[in-house]
Amino acid sequence: MSLRRSVLLLMAAMMGLAAHAGPKITSLSDGDRLTIEYMTTGCFHFMESDLVITDGQIHVDDMKTLALTPELAAGLETYFELLDDQPLGACTTTDSITVRLRRADGSSESWDYLDARCIFVPEDLAEASSEQGVSISYLLEEIYPS
Repeated sequence: MSLRRSVLLLMAAMMGLAAHAGPKITSLSDGDRLTIEYMTTGCFHFMESDLVITDGQIHVDDMKTLALTPELAAGLETYFELLDDQPLGACTTTDSITVRLRRADGSSESWDYLDARCIFVPEDLAEASSEQGVSISYLLEEIYPS
């Protein structure tokens, strides 16, 4: 086997090992705490925000709270699944997302994402919940309209 082929096989195996199932927001239990640290940068913007999902509520930057509806939970879950399955992208706008789940029983998991795909910001939740899921940027735009 050639060195080039060996390197390609090793890279493919490592990429397969890097794939991970994202947070299952639709199956959070009472007392679970999901923290999302979000930072977006681009040519003309920079923003950071912290979201905490617990007991059916989304707390944003310790300033606003909204209900975690089943549609919103499913949309966020779809978004994280897409980030697991799709390539990084090459957009100048880059979203860096760290998700930490602390379960009521004390166990925990975490995920790190980098999204540079230049995805659209949908007009409404029905559109957002479709194939693209609900991105953190969409959610924050709903909370803090420009």
